Amino acid sequence: SVLCGLMCILLRMSIADVSAQARTAAFDFASQDFQNAQVIDSIRIDQHLLISLHDGSRVARYYTDGRALRIYSNGYLRVRIRGAEFDSIKFYFQNANYTFAEDTPNPALWDPDKAGYSRVDFHCRRNQCRIRSMEVYYTISNPADTFPPIYSESSPVQSLTPPRQLQADRPSSTAIQVRWDAGQASDAYVVHCAELDTARIVETFAFNTGTGGNDGLWNGSIASKRDVFTDLGWTCMTVYGADNCLRLGTSTSAGRITSPRIQANEAEIRFQAGAWTGDSDSITVSTDHGYLTYNGRTSDSVSVDITPSAFAVRQVALRGVTDTAHITFAGRQGNKSRFFIDNIELRTRRFGALQEVQTAATDYTFDNLNPGQLYAVRVSTMRDGRQSDFTEWIPVPPAVQSSIQLMYATTLTADHNRILNPEGVQVYLYDMQGYMLLQTQQTVISMPPGAYLVRSVYGVQKMLLMP
Repeated sequence: SVLCGLMCILLRMSIADVSAQARTAAFDFASQDFQNAQVIDSIRIDQHLLISLHDGSRVARYYTDGRALRIYSNGYLRVRIRGAEFDSIKFYFQNANYTFAEDTPNPALWDPDKAGYSRVDFHCRRNQCRIRSMEVYYTISNPADTFPPIYSESSPVQSLTPPRQLQADRPSSTAIQVRWDAGQASDAYVVHCAELDTARIVETFAFNTGTGGNDGLWNGSIASKRDVFTDLGWTCMTVYGADNCLRLGTSTSAGRITSPRIQANEAEIRFQAGAWTGDSDSITVSTDHGYLTYNGRTSDSVSVDITPSAFAVRQVALRGVTDTAHITFAGRQGNKSRFFIDNIELRTRRFGALQEVQTAATDYTFDNLNPGQLYAVRVSTMRDGRQSDFTEWIPVPPAVQSSIQLMYATTLTADHNRILNPEGVQVYLYDMQGYMLLQTQQTVISMPPGAYLVRSVYGVQKMLLMP
């Protein structure tokens, strides 16, 4: 073999316990729309496999054999796997006689039995190695743990698109029916249903009494208080108290604030930010685990545009976390990157036991579910041995076992928007999208007008609070 493999095992933390499934992923370099001598950063073959080229790797066109991956001496191809385990890898490469033949690297050069975040590096041991195609045989250990949809802008792979118009409801208290529009031709669909726990972390910086931000002041001798007040768990560097918000950074140093450790697999991050007059109009939001998506870009660190001299709401998605993560908001550069931040809200989702099925139909019903449990569902397309990205998870609230459609003023007190809990039992309060807003044993629970799901020992109630 002209290729040799080295293995590096990284830690995997599973969020689901599912039956192992054998898969084969094929990738044909000759069929891709590469430019001649194009430099390739990383290519996602499917949800669980990513290849990247290092130290001189590039795609080149050559004579009658079309396109191929050309790896030069001392260059190497890295195959990374996530949520699955390697079984074997097969290459179709050009040998020393300039004809193409199969080559299967010695599996003893890596350990295919170790699960988790793994990688194999294949080094070229001669002047150059040309690979036309490759096949990766692997076994899925955690179908929910995948590489993000947009891993590299340079990837030329045209993947399948997931189904459209995903919907789910409960035809009975112990069942969830999932339906979708096919969208494009497919051989089958993969459907996931997972137990879901949600939480909501809100930081309003309400105890900061300095100047700047909410009082309409955006530069000058403002926001200089070194006493900064946050909820437990937030950490700050080069941060100053302002008017019910914080100022980050000075004229010469960037500031940052980091969230408490969140136990979640994904989250929606919503916050308000505004730039100091005349300073940078963007900030950096980053995570130490998983990846972030903002404005079509996906990475562990994304640039977020903010409005000069005014607050604007921004939202960033966190995905792909296997256990816990921290979120950091920071100035983009050392100088002139001051900004104000307020009202950070993290809506987190953590998935438990997961069920996976394959079906040729455009609907599926999961049975024998817990009536009081919140679930989430998603679906992807299968065709010709390839799998699309999954749709976004959509939550399915617990089955409503009793319903209070209206709570009139005779039931409410003066503010007309309270939930009465005279026995003081444990109450879990959700919005209609399934995010848990709070848990409490208070006998009177004040909430803004709106619709809520209320779970307690009495079952699950739908409550519509009136002004």
